[in-house]
Amino acid sequence: MSRHSLALCSALAALCVSASASAQTAEEKLAAAGHEEYLQYCVSCHGTGGKGDGPIAGDLSVAPADLTHISVRHGGVFPEAMIAEFIDGRRRVRAHGPANMPVWGHRFDREAPTAPAGDIAIRGRVLLLIEYLRSIQAK
Repeated sequence: MSRHSLALCSALAALCVSASASAQTAEEKLAAAGHEEYLQYCVSCHGTGGKGDGPIAGDLSVAPADLTHISVRHGGVFPEAMIAEFIDGRRRVRAHGPANMPVWGHRFDREAPTAPAGDIAIRGRVLLLIEYLRSIQAK
């Protein structure tokens, strides 16, 4: 198991244990951990605030989505399962094309240990990103 995957699994376990103490605090911790993943994998296209204005956004053939309005675009509901499918590559987005948005599930898979621990680590990273995206939704 790689150090990154082991650290991620340990962090997720610790957050789950502390969730019973305060659900709001646990959600904030998950979102903060997701923010770290976001900064590493998403910020160059989607920008620091998630508005689609990252440093390379202007160079892309299709503008990156404003990630702060996902819930607004879906009637006030944050579509967690659909967002997971976009991130891990199970759902293709025509606008993403073959190179506009990397399929992070495949990249995470290369960095993960062998199954089943690898599958858990990948799902954990995707869920952290989802929690961060949920936290930046426009009210």
